[in-house]
Amino acid sequence: MPWAKLDDRMWAHPKFIGLSLAAVGLWASGLSYAAGYLTDGVIPLSFVTQRDGDGEAEELLSAGLWSTHKDGFVMHDWADYQPQAADVKAARRVDSARKSKARNRSTK
Repeated sequence: MPWAKLDDRMWAHPKFIGLSLAAVGLWASGLSYAAGYLTDGVIPLSFVTQRDGDGEAEELLSAGLWSTHKDGFVMHDWADYQPQAADVKAARRVDSARKSKARNRSTK
């Protein structure tokens, strides 16, 4: 399972100052979604529409935290701070092979 990285000083970053708590919550939910589904920062419009109560997506766009994407939105600088889907999948394959090899050794 991949983990999303969240800076412990995010709350003090100029892009976050002045955002509503609902917008910060939407941003964090989008971060979790993108990491969990290995979307490389893309957040589908359907996901955002279900959670955007009062224009929080627009707040995130205006703050420069999200950009529009053909499928919805994309988190700014995803590749600079989060693991890429290809890297996570490669690590999973290596881990799976290691575990399989260990299981095979233990059954002999």
